[in-house]
Amino acid sequence: MKNILWVDDDVNKFALLSDRVELERSGFNIIAIDNVDDFLKFINNDTRSIDCVILDMLMATGKLKLKDTQNGTRTGIPLYNELLKSKYSGVKVVVYSVFKKTDLGEFGEYKKIEFISKSIKSSEFADRITELVNE
Repeated sequence: MKNILWVDDDVNKFALLSDRVELERSGFNIIAIDNVDDFLKFINNDTRSIDCVILDMLMATGKLKLKDTQNGTRTGIPLYNELLKSKYSGVKVVVYSVFKKTDLGEFGEYKKIEFISKSIKSSEFADRITELVNE
């Protein structure tokens, strides 16, 4: 079974439940993290293999500097940068957000990141993640 690390302050809430269920039906094990500080602990201490990381963009900043996150509106950017410094630096990354790729300026131009809008249907979301992980 492939592991997905999903970092989103809503990952354990009803709003994302159908997306999570679709991924689990598709055969993925979801490691859900709903805050910045637990994400930082995970990437620095956990030993599980990860096949994909799903990041939200808009999250509470935790221990991150507020200015680095543009007051929490771009928290996913420094999280991605921390991921690049960890043993998970080669893992596929998906930004799953209400933001459009074009809303993210230079970060939206990163070639290694897949962008998926939260307005997508759960089944389509699971299909896109499956395709990405199996590339």
